[in-house]
Amino acid sequence: PQRREYLRMRERMLQEAKKRITRKDVARLAGVSGTVDSDVLNRKSKVRVSDQTRQRVLDAAKALNYHPHGIARRLVKGRTLNISFAIYDLETIIYQPWSRILLGISKAADTYQYSVDLATTDVSRTVLGHFYYERKMNEGITDGFLIYDSRTPDSKIVEMVDAGFPVVL
Repeated sequence: PQRREYLRMRERMLQEAKKRITRKDVARLAGVSGTVDSDVLNRKSKVRVSDQTRQRVLDAAKALNYHPHGIARRLVKGRTLNISFAIYDLETIIYQPWSRILLGISKAADTYQYSVDLATTDVSRTVLGHFYYERKMNEGITDGFLIYDSRTPDSKIVEMVDAGFPVVL
């Protein structure tokens, strides 16, 4: 009976959801408070939530196909959760060991809920008259740079570091 009610509620919520599924919807389906829901979905390991409750929240999120709203997350955390990986020539990373290195970078970033965008700086050197790096910094769409591009001027790297952006060469 409880499973049937859960499925009925899930169906109703999915049908009613003409808007984006929110954490509130997940909490309601899981039968927990918004605080517990937030703690589980934001992977706050210091908060004590029983394994059973944690699993209920994760199951509800999966059942509703919940995905965090990127802009809202950015506003709350003050970060984009995005790292820009810039390389001059994409063909360089297609071959070993670069494919493994890129996979490792992506896995490590995912551990901390970051995503990695990949750009070839030869193609995107100028976008609307701005360098790729300037655009990423000025538009606030990255938290840092991984750069494998010997053509990037040292002055540009110094500018990024001076602006407070983490840079790995």
